[in-house]
Amino acid sequence: MKLSIRHKLTLWYAGTVGLILLIFMTADVVGLRENLSHEIWVKEIWEHALLALGLVVLVSLVGSWSFKLAFRPVRDIVHTTRRITADDLSLRVDALGDSDEIGELAGTINGMIARLEQSFTQIKRFSGDAAHELSTPLTIMRSEIEVALKKERSGEEYRQTLHYLMQETDCLIKILDNLLFLAGSDAGNIHKGDNTVLLDDVLLEVYEKISPLGAEKNLKFEMQELDETVVLGEPALLNRMLSNLLENAVKFSRSDGEISISLVNRENSFSLTIRDNGIGIPQSDLPHVFERFYRVDKSRSKLTGGSGLGLAIAKQIADFHDFRIEISSEEQKFTQVEVVGPSAGVKK
Repeated sequence: MKLSIRHKLTLWYAGTVGLILLIFMTADVVGLRENLSHEIWVKEIWEHALLALGLVVLVSLVGSWSFKLAFRPVRDIVHTTRRITADDLSLRVDALGDSDEIGELAGTINGMIARLEQSFTQIKRFSGDAAHELSTPLTIMRSEIEVALKKERSGEEYRQTLHYLMQETDCLIKILDNLLFLAGSDAGNIHKGDNTVLLDDVLLEVYEKISPLGAEKNLKFEMQELDETVVLGEPALLNRMLSNLLENAVKFSRSDGEISISLVNRENSFSLTIRDNGIGIPQSDLPHVFERFYRVDKSRSKLTGGSGLGLAIAKQIADFHDFRIEISSEEQKFTQVEVVGPSAGVKK
């Protein structure tokens, strides 16, 4: 029979008390041996033994009750945690206001459950959003194919349909690429590395890649400062981060607008700023812009081809490199993105 901790403590407590009583009573009886007859001495032994046994039983009962009372919060914790499942993580363990070890245990368990609940909520939302983002272009592609097959069309009409399908395919590929990146980063499979990277060179590469998109909207780019800046990291990841940030500035700028870029190196740190005079972001949306699939205006994002993953990926990459991204904005006036992080000085 396996004894519980409470029963083991009760037996240990009773045994300890019984042993102490036995020692003291034995000493007392031995001290009386010379002054008493044999019959009386034996009687005294029995009386002492019965008294000791009664005291041990009493101590055992009191100890058992005390330990039962002390372990009641533990039983409550066990009962509550058994009711917690992946489908319902809203339950919490009642700490009963204790500041002792039991209260600390309850607080630790509640913290763990809260983190699990947050993770499960994010996974569910992420899965639902991912399914929606993937189903939308697939539905559009199917509709285009159905329309094209309804009757005979000219070669030019088929080429237009194929061109549109190619655009939607590119959209799908981009979404899948972003999802794979986020899945890999969540699994810890993506690391920043410790390469020496000239951040100003990466910024120029990104500018050359993104500037043709700005030309379509007649945007003016102004490179205010471009200090030579060395950082430790992975060039491909840094390129992706800056591409997402600059592409966002282009997407949400008005035609004939202006985008200013600056990279300032201050010995052990740098500051990279991208500012546009576009449509801006409402203040209520600013705390959420780095959330996955979050879009300030879903209809606007559809027109620009956004999926709500660009800033989330940029922040993930920034976190890998111990950088910090800060966004300030005023609706219909400007949006400014600033990346701040440690630098390795200037390359010699």
